[in-house]
Amino acid sequence: MTDTNKGRGAGNVPALSVLTYDLTADDLAAWVRRSRRAKKRVRQSCFAAFLMSAALLRFAGGRVTMLAGVGSGAKTALIVGLLVLPVLLTYANQMRGIRSGAVDDLPHPVTARLEIDQDRLREYRADRTVPVTVSPKLVHRVLLTKGHLFIESGSNVVILPARAFPDRTAMRTLADDWTRISTI
Repeated sequence: MTDTNKGRGAGNVPALSVLTYDLTADDLAAWVRRSRRAKKRVRQSCFAAFLMSAALLRFAGGRVTMLAGVGSGAKTALIVGLLVLPVLLTYANQMRGIRSGAVDDLPHPVTARLEIDQDRLREYRADRTVPVTVSPKLVHRVLLTKGHLFIESGSNVVILPARAFPDRTAMRTLADDWTRISTI
């Protein structure tokens, strides 16, 4: 839902755009999945699972190759399965953990109101007593995905789901504007 206050406010204050939307645990999980820390943890976990399955395969390798009456295609499929399945299960478990953490942090959808000005973003949320204010000078990442726009500044991130915008063009315009005016 988008509201735009046309014209100028008191003094030299430029026109203000306001977005009102509900933020959910899925939105928070979408951000956490893209954070550098989570990506590193997922990569490390999957690599460890691969190493463990490779060690298991090496240990059990003689037994696998000695299967009588099984074609080489079946043996290859078994070997690939032994290598890949633990990695896939580890990845799925990591994603489930991220989602579970997001639900713990945001158990119910909260209404958010984002004021967009030329020199700042200010996000008010029902679950916070103090709004998050983001200055273009402090932004170090603007990330546009199919479903979200993330604007990261220090330890704060403004998570904007696509449903907060009237259309994809408005979402892309805000991302482009904040990429241009920030010191990324």
